[in-house]
Amino acid sequence: MANLKKLFYPKSVAVIGASRNSQKIGNLIFKNLAESDFAGQLYPINPNTQEVLGQPALASVLDLSEPVDLAIIVVPAETVAKVLTEVGQSGTKVAIIISAGFAETGPAGQEKQEKLLEIGQKYHLKILGPNCLGVINPKIGLNASWGETMPKPGKIAFASQSGALAAPVIELVNESGLGFSYFASLGNKADIDETDLLEFFGQDKNTDIILTYLESFKNGPRLVSLAQKIASKKPIIVLKAGQTTQGAKSAQSHTASLATPERVGRGIFTQANIISANSVREIISLARLLTSLGKKQAGPKTAIVTNAGGPGVLATDAIVKNSLSLSCLGQKTVKRLGRILPASASLNNPVDILGDADEKIYFKTSKIILADPEVDNLIIILTKQRGTNVKAIASALVKLKTNKPIIPIFMGGKSILAAKEIFQKAGFTNFYHPQEAIIALAKIISWQKRSKKKITVNQIKINRGQINKLINQANRPRLNEAEGFRLLSACQVNTPKFVILDNQKEGITALEKIGCPAFLKVLSADLIHKTELGAIVKIDFKDDFPEQFNKMNQKFPSAKLILSQGITGGIELIIGVKKDPVLGRLIMIGAGGIYTEILKDSVFRILPIGKNDAREMISELKIHPILKGARGSQAINLEAVEETLLTIAKLAEAVPKINQLEINPLIAGSKSVAVDVKISLVQD
Repeated sequence: MANLKKLFYPKSVAVIGASRNSQKIGNLIFKNLAESDFAGQLYPINPNTQEVLGQPALASVLDLSEPVDLAIIVVPAETVAKVLTEVGQSGTKVAIIISAGFAETGPAGQEKQEKLLEIGQKYHLKILGPNCLGVINPKIGLNASWGETMPKPGKIAFASQSGALAAPVIELVNESGLGFSYFASLGNKADIDETDLLEFFGQDKNTDIILTYLESFKNGPRLVSLAQKIASKKPIIVLKAGQTTQGAKSAQSHTASLATPERVGRGIFTQANIISANSVREIISLARLLTSLGKKQAGPKTAIVTNAGGPGVLATDAIVKNSLSLSCLGQKTVKRLGRILPASASLNNPVDILGDADEKIYFKTSKIILADPEVDNLIIILTKQRGTNVKAIASALVKLKTNKPIIPIFMGGKSILAAKEIFQKAGFTNFYHPQEAIIALAKIISWQKRSKKKITVNQIKINRGQINKLINQANRPRLNEAEGFRLLSACQVNTPKFVILDNQKEGITALEKIGCPAFLKVLSADLIHKTELGAIVKIDFKDDFPEQFNKMNQKFPSAKLILSQGITGGIELIIGVKKDPVLGRLIMIGAGGIYTEILKDSVFRILPIGKNDAREMISELKIHPILKGARGSQAINLEAVEETLLTIAKLAEAVPKINQLEINPLIAGSKSVAVDVKISLVQD
């Protein structure tokens, strides 16, 4: 954290590669620093010139009498390692590498980038970049970047993996009347990543809102852990790119193939209470609305005042689509509205006060509705019609006194600019479209609600010694079904009765005990999708067993067979664990059985998870209403599913040797039974 303090609050800066050529990035960065209000010492470093912008240049950072707080490197990629070594030798502890030509170019560039990290570790030197835009701190006038626009000072911190995206975001925030506490371009994230900046912004008193644009995660578990602590006090808004790109598939399980960036990202954001944005425009909308709300608590029950029917309908549609609700206005409220509004006005929500409504009607109507206890927040819509005094109406509305959120939606262009300025000065934020405002409102309500929830822990106990003993006894990279059943049973997860068969006679005897229906399967860890291969058959009647046994023996002559109890009734689910090199261990629950990949109804989280996480994962499934007993059907035991999910989570957490685990299906009914299981292990 001390080094990050120097990144944003340096007292001295050296630009290595500062240039006299106005077309060079080294010139642009040094010019930004020199022409800003930054009061610290500046040192241009360039062995090929004597001065830059009137300041004497040094040949090397080693020529400085003392280490600078921050070194900015803008030299060709081939010489960055040499320059970074000199920075480390000089005693400087923070460097920004603007130069490109590293991991973004392929394997050779990745090797060069790893060399930079080795140098940084050797000299305890923190690195931002490479391939980045730099940093900005408007509070001290620091523009240590080659960005053109200096943001206004404010309370929004912005970290972006894309340098090019900085300019439009900064410009839009400035236009909104908001400002930045900090901006940082992450670049390739060789060293300093989003979690480092998140931790710094989270502790910073000058920051109220955190914005982030990410194309990848560097450390998923740390991101979730930090965000869970920070987001209860400060909203974190993330625009994640690349969510539609299909993740790498594995033939080993459905779990891996379902772990697309979109599904995993959605689960991480929910788990961490991060507000997910879908566009740059939405980032700005969320930041504006959060700023205008301040500490006001929004709720789902929303009232609408409008002078035009169409926008009221659009707002109603958006409210329903985003899981909010139209406030049911009380009789007292309706009567009061009837006294001030024309007979042709609509007194029900949305309240249409007609096109000729003036500032007095807008003010009185809004005041009456805000007093209704069934109203959590008020949306006020205006379309400019002949005779509409936009400025007067805006001036009246900002005088409303309430602790409930008020969201003005004055639709139009130049005609409503005066109103926009009035709202901005008064701390309101005007939106141009109902959908835009309501989507932002819904996401903020969800964030506020989740911020009040306690983080729970997983109380399930796992006997590691017994589990490791079973794994060692198997002594194979993948466990077969019988070994998997024994491992789950050791964790108190229900499994079917089963018998490994050597001959047909053993099967007939076993069937007497197990009963019908039963399943005859090939016992093999190498056969992944047995249904498609014909390696599993259902035995409904005892007399069918000999024929089915012989057919299976003929098709798989050298294979062992297993007979397992058929579990009837219930709903098929899938529970899986996947080890990701960046995100760590992911756990998933979804609609299971043979239609798993067709339905694609699954929810992911990063381990560890707690009781609230497990409950929330189940509730997010599209089939959740069916699990609860939709249309009079029998509800399943959701607590049993929750306990099984927590048990698998604890098992994966406690036994690092498990690389991948999948129960499909888990039959959920009065109890939950793992009918089929696949487990693969980390190779030593």
